[in-house]
Amino acid sequence: MSTHKPELSELSITQLHELTGKARETITKRLEGRLKPTRRDGRTIYYSPRAALPLIYLDEEQLDPGQERAKFDRSRNEGQELKNAVDRAELVPASAVVRTWAAKVVMVKSRMRALPAQAAALIPGFTAAMARRLAELIERALTDLADDNDSERGPPPRGPVAPRR
Repeated sequence: MSTHKPELSELSITQLHELTGKARETITKRLEGRLKPTRRDGRTIYYSPRAALPLIYLDEEQLDPGQERAKFDRSRNEGQELKNAVDRAELVPASAVVRTWAAKVVMVKSRMRALPAQAAALIPGFTAAMARRLAELIERALTDLADDNDSERGPPPRGPVAPRR
């Protein structure tokens, strides 16, 4: 009993679509102007599959297997270099850096906020009004640092700061 084998020397857009799973529009776009049809039968256009398939699977530019392999090898090597750097403790996870610096910032803020009380205890003649003013200046500096808008305000004032009236 013989079985019917389909003719594969030329394929229509629909047959190429069924074979590749690519959209008909994609196939038409990739073949149009780049490959001459083998024949036309009414509205059906036939192409040589040997010439059409590489154009369908390769996008606008031809891929060089050697270049693609080199890119893959470079990427794999870079990944391995990063793993090795972590193993040698040359790199640390970003989360660890954030945790460490967050703890340092909290410590600096608490120490800065303690300055008015320390100044009152250490400096003779340091009044409660002076302590309040120093606390205001410290809070303004902390707010400026938190806002990160220093570029809009310009440089900080030099020399002694006049009290607000």
